[in-house]
Amino acid sequence: MSGHGSAGRQRTAALSGTVRAEELVALLGTWRVGPGSLGVSLASAMGNLIESGRLAPESRLPAQRALATSLGIARGTVNSAYDILAGAGYVTCEVGRGTHVNNSVRRSAHGHVQASSVPPGTSGILDLSVQSLQAATGVRDAIARLGREVMDPYLETGGYFACGLPVLRSAVARMLTDDGIPTQPDQILITSGAQQGLAIAARALTRHGDAVLVEDPTYRGALSTFGSIGTRAVGYPFDPDLSGLSLQAAAGARLLYCQPAVHSPTGRLMSEAGRAELARIVQHHGLMTIEDCSSRDLLMDGDRPASGLTGLVDPDLLVTIGTFSKVLWGGLRIGWIRGSARTIGLLSEVKATIDLATSVVDQLLVVDLVSDIAGARARRRDQLRSTMEAAVDLLGTYCPSWTSSPPDGGTGLWVDTGYNSVELAIHALEIGIHVAAGPSFSLSGGHTTHMRLPLGHPASRVEPALSRLAGVLASNRYLLA
Repeated sequence: MSGHGSAGRQRTAALSGTVRAEELVALLGTWRVGPGSLGVSLASAMGNLIESGRLAPESRLPAQRALATSLGIARGTVNSAYDILAGAGYVTCEVGRGTHVNNSVRRSAHGHVQASSVPPGTSGILDLSVQSLQAATGVRDAIARLGREVMDPYLETGGYFACGLPVLRSAVARMLTDDGIPTQPDQILITSGAQQGLAIAARALTRHGDAVLVEDPTYRGALSTFGSIGTRAVGYPFDPDLSGLSLQAAAGARLLYCQPAVHSPTGRLMSEAGRAELARIVQHHGLMTIEDCSSRDLLMDGDRPASGLTGLVDPDLLVTIGTFSKVLWGGLRIGWIRGSARTIGLLSEVKATIDLATSVVDQLLVVDLVSDIAGARARRRDQLRSTMEAAVDLLGTYCPSWTSSPPDGGTGLWVDTGYNSVELAIHALEIGIHVAAGPSFSLSGGHTTHMRLPLGHPASRVEPALSRLAGVLASNRYLLA
């Protein structure tokens, strides 16, 4: 059974500051469970404490010698555990400063950097923690077409277009209008990816200490973003029909962050009834809302993107975030924000404090590619359907007890392993596999048996990873939750 957050639930009180060895020993309780390396067992137990919030971000862990003495084990075992935790992004070890627990921002960044900086097949790490896809068909041709004739008019300018190239703002407005969301170019702000779009909107619409409602589980980058600006995230259980959020629970919140159009990490679509109820809550409280529609183009069925809240709430209360990085290529750092003209003006001022402008070259490539956005969506749909079927077949072969529901869209499969996924992830890292454990998507440290597996990767890359994971499970059955 997985852990779930509840409306208003936040992380429990934690040890913070300099943690004494005897305090950590008391918190660990019985941590030597089953056979295997003591270092891995200790790292697993400490990883669980960090994910559950019982070891606070930035707290300093005991010196290795002191902890080893208190636990009655060799110092080398503690050293091994700290090294494993550092490799997984949970802690930072620095000579002269000791070992400190990373906050969620640094943990999230760690996983992203590791995934993006190691070329596939060159490091021995099989990375199943990220969902990035290879470039879509047509990207290479678009790059080849981007010659002097296209670039020359822009080379005569300073290259700074604060809200984005007018031609791209118009193209995005046309795309959304064709999708059934009437949009004018002045309602669009071009960003350097959806993550920047979220950072801009969060900074513009909140103040330090404000309460922000978020789904649980949710996109890890959102938790990092809201944490980095000092807001107070409050979780409510995600489900497509919105049974976990009430009018009362939403009272007092400054902002709502939601994903009605393909939810990450579950891949589920919010139902029509769920969207209507969410809109009712937004309207009742006059609640500013960021709807993250980054995966709207990645539906498993249907020709049109997934629907959000546009048309259901006051336009001045709604900011919609989208991206071309998923349907086209992550290397094209082009996202967009849709809002009222007044809101876009505010957001453009905040964007100027983050960067002066988005890449002209990337924007021009997207102008070319968006002319066949329907074709790009269809090709991604076919790719993700195929890789999802392959992934489900491989799970049935190597991990038959794991369960999942077919996603409505997106690039991930939300799997219930039936095991403690943090411990499983740490053991997996020991044998060269990087996976994303459920608690990293949860404000409350819940979803403890879940794991997100990426779609879009070829079976030749996924199969050896699942084969190794099956070996971990076979030799560590005590992980069973």
